[in-house]
Amino acid sequence: MLKLMLKPMLKVFVSVCLLSSLVWLPSALAQESQTLSKADLQRLWPIWRGKRTTEQVLERYGDLAEEKLKGYFSKAGVGYPPERISLVSLKEEKIMELWAWHEGRWKHIHDYPIQGASGHAGPKLRQGDRQVPEGIYKVLYLNPNSNYHLSMKLNYPNEFDRSQAKKDGRSNLGGDIFIHGTEYSIGCLAIGNEQIQELYVLAAQTGVKNIETLIAPYDLRRHKPIKRHTDPDWVDGLYADLQKRLQTDFPRSPKPKQVAKTEPKAKHPADVLAIH
Repeated sequence: MLKLMLKPMLKVFVSVCLLSSLVWLPSALAQESQTLSKADLQRLWPIWRGKRTTEQVLERYGDLAEEKLKGYFSKAGVGYPPERISLVSLKEEKIMELWAWHEGRWKHIHDYPIQGASGHAGPKLRQGDRQVPEGIYKVLYLNPNSNYHLSMKLNYPNEFDRSQAKKDGRSNLGGDIFIHGTEYSIGCLAIGNEQIQELYVLAAQTGVKNIETLIAPYDLRRHKPIKRHTDPDWVDGLYADLQKRLQTDFPRSPKPKQVAKTEPKAKHPADVLAIH
């Protein structure tokens, strides 16, 4: 009987404590408003609410990220911040290439390792298939309150994805595809916390409307496109378009690789991934 009586009393006590804190914190901010500027109060308000803003992310990580980024851009002979950037992601190679628009063409700036990405070669077709999309996407917005440190939201499904799904009779295509921090991901691209800090700062300073990302199954500049036998027929055309774009706008000379005479010949990614 005593336990039954104490349980509702405890709930009331906790509720009163929470309400008291909610009343006290704004009043404390109000008392400080005599010494804090309007800008200071605007920065404090999201913190009190348990949220942070992109401005606060830039204040915390901006200097260090800029120092690294300016080094990459300087080495490539490109001014900082750039006019436009493109992120080329190769799923099999687990590499995200940073390119910047400079004097009428794209110039390679830096490579980031992709530390986490689920699935295999082939586009994302439906919710829950654990696939990373393939195609050309825009960045819709930056998320300073991501569960994966920081993130950049991609516009999957885009117009092409929706049109092909309509032809295939598919629905429930999924969504919430991000480039984000940490080393773990299901359907997104995880590049690590320090790396997302750099890209987040770069994206904020360049402007999300000036960013695109190209996601390919593997490096189509070096390998001919071969789709999986389970993928829809339209994937052949998608891969041909991605290959043309990579070879035309983002050419890279393959690095020479030291291979021992006894070492077997390198396989095509399609063979490694059992693509038929």
